[in-house]
Amino acid sequence: MNYNIVEIQPMQENTREELDRYLADVCQVVRDKDIKNPHALTDRLLKESYGNKPSSVFAFVPCVVNGNEANVFLGDRDFTQPFGFFEKNTANYHTNLRELLNLGLDFEYALTFVNFTHYKAFTARVPYFVYQQIRTHAQVQFLSHSARYSEVDYGYFMPDEVKTDYDNRYELSDEWKLEQWNNIVECVETPKSLKKYMKKAGVKRKEIYNRGADMLKIRPFSIGFNTLNPNSWEHFYSQRALDSHTQLECRTFVKELAKHVKDS
Repeated sequence: MNYNIVEIQPMQENTREELDRYLADVCQVVRDKDIKNPHALTDRLLKESYGNKPSSVFAFVPCVVNGNEANVFLGDRDFTQPFGFFEKNTANYHTNLRELLNLGLDFEYALTFVNFTHYKAFTARVPYFVYQQIRTHAQVQFLSHSARYSEVDYGYFMPDEVKTDYDNRYELSDEWKLEQWNNIVECVETPKSLKKYMKKAGVKRKEIYNRGADMLKIRPFSIGFNTLNPNSWEHFYSQRALDSHTQLECRTFVKELAKHVKDS
């Protein structure tokens, strides 16, 4: 399938204007449309979490703090947060804007630490069951489409076995075949009937034919990670692309994402 992987352009300057633009690009998958007032969005996100704390979206904004300076404002705190780590061979502490703001740093001062040198962020589309599998990785950031805010419908994932079955039976366009598949998934009365249809089409993998229609729905999302942190991108790739126990569709997506990471 086409994963529509697009890199989110990093902040070019450590300014409020660039932060507004970048966060709007990260968040556009939620509503599937451009955000008209990025400045107002940032203001809302700054107080969106419990206790008027910054939203988890600010974890998409990477920061690097010189080790000596980090010790000054971190002190004896337990600052080995899920996304924080010390760079080998230097005293630099890699974290994100959300953690710095939660530590009580002034907003303008915290912005001075933003550094995208080793950070990548993308938007993509995958079947919902793939999204569920990859989003369990704690040191990779995710932001998903919201059906509550958007009526955009991207249809359903078509297993390769179904596509092959269609190719063998119909000499028609891929667009027509996908439309037929979407109609079938939309109209099935129960997960059991969908399972029966897929098995008849040659789907032998239980992890696919046991999926109900909701799990096959295509979901847009944003993903971000630090390529320098061995517990982030490197570990994520090892788990989700190379481990033979990981589902085929998940491995295929992460391998495709890796090509974009390498080329960007």
